[in-house]
Amino acid sequence: MTKSDEGKTVSYWEASENLIEKDSLRQSIETDICIIGGGISGLTTAYLLTKAGRQVIIIDDGTIGGGETSRTTAHLSNALDDRIYRIEDWHGEEKAKLAVEAVFEPSRLATQSIKEAIPEIVSSTVPYVDWITGGDVSSVDEIKNGEGAIIRQGASKIAAYRDENGKLYQRSAVCVHLGCIVRFNSLEKTWDCPCHGSRYGIDGHPINAPAISPLGEIEESSNQ
Repeated sequence: MTKSDEGKTVSYWEASENLIEKDSLRQSIETDICIIGGGISGLTTAYLLTKAGRQVIIIDDGTIGGGETSRTTAHLSNALDDRIYRIEDWHGEEKAKLAVEAVFEPSRLATQSIKEAIPEIVSSTVPYVDWITGGDVSSVDEIKNGEGAIIRQGASKIAAYRDENGKLYQRSAVCVHLGCIVRFNSLEKTWDCPCHGSRYGIDGHPINAPAISPLGEIEESSNQ
């Protein structure tokens, strides 16, 4: 069993599978295609290219199949993980255009039927229902030391955590990635996004991608 490299707990996949661990690359290797990242997307791409007759090498800075892939559903999506304007800021207009075309090009290889795809579409949409539900508690006064909860404040939702000393931390509960409502992880003491796996610390700072910026501040935050 591979020891967890992502947190205090060990996922089902880490506990039930022997993940591949290889030595570091120590010499030059020639190949048709080099894929950076041995998660579900990289491995699937490598598999399809190999089936097409290409020679492929995968490079990862950790365990193959580890990282987020070993701790989330790691589903493939027909949407970009980042906003188009962010990709344009990071990589330029032409590369942003290529990214969009790669996702929405009709000639892309279909990997599943509509019947198979519907459950994934539903599962990726359900978390947005959290926008219209109530909070976990009605007031911060109900949050005990060492616990966190979502509170509804008008049309907004707040992620509130009270530390062991009684200090209260409040941030927006809206994930900065694609707008899902985060949920409190009582084991890791983190705020986790159910949509794409982003994770934040109790003070809102980003821990796991795809989110790369902190949860938003709230007006008149009463950190105590």
